Amino acid sequence: TAGETAGDAAVTAKVKTAIATDVGARTATAVNVTTYNGTVQLTGFVDNRDQKSRAEEAAKKVDGVKSVKNDIRIKGAS
Repeated sequence: TAGETAGDAAVTAKVKTAIATDVGARTATAVNVTTYNGTVQLTGFVDNRDQKSRAEEAAKKVDGVKSVKNDIRIKGAS
């Protein structure tokens, strides 16, 4: 519904802000955030495992997030 879509958009914005605050703005611009029915998917590339896990933890703290699917990849890792 339109209400769910608006809620997902708000959650996406809050997650992006949380990642920028916790991990750093440079990392946040490399991470894509999409939300569907409260499930947040993180994609993109970061420099190391710490940034990947911190982005996920920041997302989990946001109100309205039901679950996080962390598909972030680490640059240079196979």
